[in-house]
Amino acid sequence: METFSHETVGSLDPWFFTGFAESAASFTFSRSGHQTAIYFAIKSADGRLLSAIQEFLSGAGRLYAAGKGQMYRVTRRDELQRVVAHFDAFPLQGHKKDTYRLWREMVMLKQAFRRTSNRQGLDALASQLSHRLTKSLD
Repeated sequence: METFSHETVGSLDPWFFTGFAESAASFTFSRSGHQTAIYFAIKSADGRLLSAIQEFLSGAGRLYAAGKGQMYRVTRRDELQRVVAHFDAFPLQGHKKDTYRLWREMVMLKQAFRRTSNRQGLDALASQLSHRLTKSLD
């Protein structure tokens, strides 16, 4: 697992990032055939803040235009480890903490199995996360 130091990266306060993620981030996935893509995303009208978050996470992820704002999304396995490292060190305290825990399990499972993914385990976690995300929309 890649090491990640908050002390050397950017001027963003790590607890600010955790709090902002609590309200604005998505810990989610998408499926296409037998592939499951896991990602972390934040949509905001404040492109400078999203750039600061990207810098804070050592350049992980990409910024995309999204309507009147921007989308910051991390999808690469090695970069998702930076997201996990942050939230393990500065945990979510609110309603997203359980969603994060399921998402984190998916990231770790996918990392552990690389190309020979544990399809059943990943599908089971994806179903739980999907149920949780759907439930939070109510």
